[in-house]
Amino acid sequence: MSIEQWRKRWRKRLPVGSPRHRYHRRIEDIHKIYGAAVDLVGVMNRPQRDARMIKEAGILLEEALDTARERRANVKAAYEIHVASHRCG
Repeated sequence: MSIEQWRKRWRKRLPVGSPRHRYHRRIEDIHKIYGAAVDLVGVMNRPQRDARMIKEAGILLEEALDTARERRANVKAAYEIHVASHRCG
């Protein structure tokens, strides 16, 4: 049974304003909110959006990655110096 068939069946049997009718309306509203949230997350996670933002910002991805690699190497070197100084001391 599809959701639409289920909704039609319950709407026919429930008098408007009854507690059961209000309960089912709330459930339908929750389903709509959940569906909208899932759609929003899906849109936000599209790779095309990221590519467009990078292009508009004028960022060269390779340069950004090189900078991140350099920082990582510097942090790693500093950590190794720190660890070595504590072993000797």
